[in-house]
Amino acid sequence: MHGALLLLSLLAAADPTHGTPDKDGTPFDRRGTIVSAAGGYGWINRSYGRFGAGALALTVGATLSRRGAPILDYSAVLGATDLHSKGQSQHFLMLGAQGFFARYFWIKGGGGLAFLRILDPERKSPNDNEYASQTAIGLMAAVGGELLQTSLGLTIDLQARIAIGIYDHSTTTASLLLGASWF
Repeated sequence: MHGALLLLSLLAAADPTHGTPDKDGTPFDRRGTIVSAAGGYGWINRSYGRFGAGALALTVGATLSRRGAPILDYSAVLGATDLHSKGQSQHFLMLGAQGFFARYFWIKGGGGLAFLRILDPERKSPNDNEYASQTAIGLMAAVGGELLQTSLGLTIDLQARIAIGIYDHSTTTASLLLGASWF
């Protein structure tokens, strides 16, 4: 943790572009490939309750302009435990788009596949499937605000996500994440 804070401090000291325009007065330049990773806390909302656990998100894409990019996005809430001590995780693999609507703000959305896994610790037989798994259509939306931008193409952002898996009973995840992106 201290190493990550030191790295962020060094990057900010080397070229703190947060709050200042680029040298030529143009907006922060987003060009080429986008690679993003984020981690935080999320919730799985099911018909019988809400359960919290760790969350992560990974995104790759390619900018088509300063304002938009097609993306491939993976997100998950992992290891939530429900009232019956069943571990749950929900994963999403989405194709979508990310739009940059101000120097520091972005939105993204997409559709694809949702995967719900439930571990049942009461199944003792080796022949029993320990997991109940479901696959469905998924939808995702996210908003983010960049806290730091550097001339190296690195941004640090705070993001909020919501995703829904449309199973027999829809299951929603929501998460708050701190992430890093490279352009």
